[in-house]
Amino acid sequence: YIQERNDIDKAIDCFGMAIELQPYYTAAWNNLAVCYRVKGNKEMAIECFKMAQYSLQFEKVDKDRQINKESIEFNSKAIHTLQ
Repeated sequence: YIQERNDIDKAIDCFGMAIELQPYYTAAWNNLAVCYRVKGNKEMAIECFKMAQYSLQFEKVDKDRQINKESIEFNSKAIHTLQ
């Protein structure tokens, strides 16, 4: 919602707080990476995408894991684009 309203800085803050509460929150890492990519911060986007990929192994619900995996696979192409 915040991303759609173009308040990327607020979205970064919110995803950061979510990650502080739950360090392996795959969707938050992935969305944070997208925010940084939109802002043009390639290094942070890459690091967040990598953390999203890493945290996927800790997903407990199979449905959520599959959804997040598909999203990460799609967005991880950005890692190669950004590098």
